[in-house]
Amino acid sequence: MPSWHIAPARTGNIVDLVAGQSLVTFTNSAPAWGFNSSGVLVQPAANVPFIEYDPATLSPWGWRIWDAVVNGHIYTEDFTNAAWTKFGGSMSANIGPSPDGGTNADGLVESVGVSETHGFQRNYSYVAGTQITQSVFVSKGSRNFASVAFGASAFGGTVTQAFFDLTLGTVAQANNCTAQVQRCPNGLLRISITATPSVTSTATASYRSTNVSGSSTYTGDGSTAGYFWGAQINTGPLAPYVPATGALTASSTADVASITGAAFAGIWNQTAGTVYSDIRRLSAVPSGFPRAWQASSSTSASSIQHSYYSSGQANVITVSGVATAEWYPAFFAENGVRAALAFATDDASGASNGVITGSDTSVTLPNVDLIYFGSQLGGGNNLNGYIRELAIFRSRRPNSNLQAMTQ
Repeated sequence: MPSWHIAPARTGNIVDLVAGQSLVTFTNSAPAWGFNSSGVLVQPAANVPFIEYDPATLSPWGWRIWDAVVNGHIYTEDFTNAAWTKFGGSMSANIGPSPDGGTNADGLVESVGVSETHGFQRNYSYVAGTQITQSVFVSKGSRNFASVAFGASAFGGTVTQAFFDLTLGTVAQANNCTAQVQRCPNGLLRISITATPSVTSTATASYRSTNVSGSSTYTGDGSTAGYFWGAQINTGPLAPYVPATGALTASSTADVASITGAAFAGIWNQTAGTVYSDIRRLSAVPSGFPRAWQASSSTSASSIQHSYYSSGQANVITVSGVATAEWYPAFFAENGVRAALAFATDDASGASNGVITGSDTSVTLPNVDLIYFGSQLGGGNNLNGYIRELAIFRSRRPNSNLQAMTQ
C-alpha cells in the first residue's frame, strides 16, 4: 500500500486517498484560465488546485501545474480596438460563440471585390533563440480555413505560419513551425503555432481567414469569414489562456505545490522508497527542464526527481548536486507517460510505460525533507502539464512491480 496517493483524473481533487485529506500546500494567487468539467473556459479560484478537463470530450486531463504565463498581446478579446491593425475587411464585435460560454467572439467581415489578405495583426518584439507560441480561439464563418503567422523578419525572412481546416478541425499545412488544434464546444477551435525566432526583431503576429490552405489571398464578398476570440502570444509551448482585456499585457502566477515538515516525514522513508506518476502534457514541445516531482533537501543540492531533459524523460538521483543515477526512458508526449522510480542504497531502478529503463547498484541516497509536485525547490521548471495520478511508497518495490504499475 502507498503511504500517500492522489488520483486527480479519477477523483477530481488532490485529496490523499490514504489519509482522506489533502496534505499539499498549494498557492497560486492569479491562475491562468482553464476548462472546467462542463467544457467552459473559466478563471480558477486563487490558491485552489485546479483539475482541468478536455473541453471537447469532458474527460479529465488532471491536476494542472503551470509556470507563470505572460500574454504579450493586448485587447485580446476586442479586435475592433485600434491596437489591432485590420486588413482586407473590418471586425464586428461580439457576434460569435466564445469558449467562456458567451457570444463574445468578433467576426471578420470581408471587404468586397478586391483580391487581398483578410485578417488582423499586431507587432510583437521577438527575441532570437526564445521559443514562442501564438494562439487564438476561432470558429468557422463563410470560409473553411484560418491561418496564424509570425512575422517573417524574425525568422530570417522565412515564412512561418500554419493553415487550419475549420471544418475538419485539423492542421492543414505548417511552414517552419509546429502547429496544434484544440477542439472546444460550439464549433470552436484553439489553433496555435510554435517556433523559435532566429532574429531579434519587432515584427507582426497575425491571424487570417482564408478560402484555401496554403494561400491567404482571395477576393472578399462582404461575408463574415470567421469568428475570433482570445488571442495570445507567449514564450514557450502552448500555455493556458491569460486575458489582456485592456491596453496592458497580462500575466498569471505560477502554481506551487509541496508537502513539507511532519506531513512529509510521515509519508517518506529515507532509506528506501518508490514514487509512481502518471503525467500528461498537451504539448510535446518542451521548454526548460520540467519536473513531474522533486523530493529535495532544503539545505543542500541533493534530490530525487522525475524530470524532463533535452534527451528525454529522466529519473534522477542527485547527491550534493552530482547525479549518481539517471535514466532516459521516454519523452513527455501528448498521450502522457507512466513512470516509476524505486530506490534503496545500492539498488535503484526506473521504469516507464511497462519497461525497466535503467538500474544502478552503487547509488547513494540523499536525505530529503520535502517534495514539490510539478516543479522544483525554489520554483521554476514547472511541469506545464497535468498530474493524473501520483503515489509514494515507503519501500523499494521490485522491478516486476514497477513494470506492472507503469503499463
